[in-house]
Amino acid sequence: MRKLYEGVYQLNLPVAQPIHQVYAYLILADKITLIDVGVSTEVCRETLQVQLAEIGLKIADIDQIVLTHHHYDHWSGICWFSKDIPIYLHHRFYEVSQIEGSDPNKMAQMLNDFVYQVGLPKNYSGDCLQIFKVASYHLPFSNLHIVREGDVIPYTNGLYVIEVPGHATTQIALISPTLNLAFSADVLIYNQNLSVWMEQKLPTDCSRPKFMLAYLDTLQKLRKKNLSKLYPGHGEDITDIEGQIIQRLLHIEKKKEQILKKIDASTSQTAWEIYTRLYSKRFIERFFTLTFAETFGVLDLLVLEGKIEMDETKTPFQIRKRVDQL
Repeated sequence: MRKLYEGVYQLNLPVAQPIHQVYAYLILADKITLIDVGVSTEVCRETLQVQLAEIGLKIADIDQIVLTHHHYDHWSGICWFSKDIPIYLHHRFYEVSQIEGSDPNKMAQMLNDFVYQVGLPKNYSGDCLQIFKVASYHLPFSNLHIVREGDVIPYTNGLYVIEVPGHATTQIALISPTLNLAFSADVLIYNQNLSVWMEQKLPTDCSRPKFMLAYLDTLQKLRKKNLSKLYPGHGEDITDIEGQIIQRLLHIEKKKEQILKKIDASTSQTAWEIYTRLYSKRFIERFFTLTFAETFGVLDLLVLEGKIEMDETKTPFQIRKRVDQL
């Protein structure tokens, strides 16, 4: 537990490796608001109880919850709360949670189709692919509130929503106009360059999510806010926001050069074939989910820049250098 400002606290909750910890934020105003809730483990629940007790509170005292995005480390601990507690979440998070509850088989089949389309081998299946799902748990709660860009969360001293996709299509940050700071979830993690995750296409999507393009737009949106500080979902507070953004952008530019060199000029390849030329087998086994997402996201950027072509009419997608780039 760390007091940030009067009535604002950071809770440090345990998560399994390799994440180790996630932050939730407590806002004490006319009502008590918790931003994110940690994971659905007993040790996380006990840690939450202990830290709330430090300021004389218990779980039942929380009046409302804001979920910043769908990744399990930020929201799966919702199971410890009353089924009628008000929950504020991104409209896409709400949408997929209802699909998952009404037809989980449909979501499972969409996930399998997506994995095949992007060219992953069959041994990359099961639990390690759950990260590609927008959600893997139905929210059986009766008081869900959809939020969008600019919405103010009630009883939080004016915190308002900005949509910040890229790390997750469902991700929001909360900005305090009086303090000129944001509770920024996983938009930026201090000195961490791997920031994007892949997600499957939903039934309502016209096309698959271009998460890297969305992430670059999010960084520019964040720049324009001229905030003094970010309180992230993991790691250190961020005060040099511009420096961290520049670091990400330089990393992505370098990765574009590296990936372009690995694309065979004479034939089509899948994203997985390009990825395995870029990284060793041992590295892939340790860091697959983040590094494959980044690689695929950079391929989307190279398509946008006209340096490569991606044929999505074929399964798996076929990628090749443009003729005028040879």
